[in-house]
Amino acid sequence: MKHTTISAPTFSDHFALARITDHALVAPLAEQRRVLQAKRTTTAQDLQAARVQLATLTADPDASAKGLRLARQTLDGLMESLGDLDSDLQALAGPLEEAESLARGELRAPLRAEAATRLQGVIAAMQNLDQAQAALAEVHTQARRLGIGLAGADVLDGLLSARLKRARKILGDYQQGG
Repeated sequence: MKHTTISAPTFSDHFALARITDHALVAPLAEQRRVLQAKRTTTAQDLQAARVQLATLTADPDASAKGLRLARQTLDGLMESLGDLDSDLQALAGPLEEAESLARGELRAPLRAEAATRLQGVIAAMQNLDQAQAALAEVHTQARRLGIGLAGADVLDGLLSARLKRARKILGDYQQGG
């Protein structure tokens, strides 16, 4: 009986991507989003600190009108900056989503082809296992007919044939582009 050796495959550059944001179409926009999000986080923290400062000045009877005015101006400026950053992030969402969609479209066919290739190897191994199981099942059946008890019948995978059929269907879908 022929035995199949399974080795670790290598990936092309498309498969080296850790996430869709690493794709060349998406990376610049994803980086822009990351920078905007970092600025937004910093601005939100600064805004919180400005609110605390204004509350402290408001509670201080000795605070000058100029100090309160500057604190309010700082707070207003930070709120405006936060709004601008939110607008920029919202405006970036559409182009980023479109770039991700294009990148996924570009990667879909090579991933399907790679999956089909690997699934062929899985199917070959499953067929070998199915044949080996059938041979072992014959021995166990003969032993039972002769009244001889053998251990090991419980290692047979009763669902292997169904999984093999499903794998063949998936392979057909991959090959038809589905």
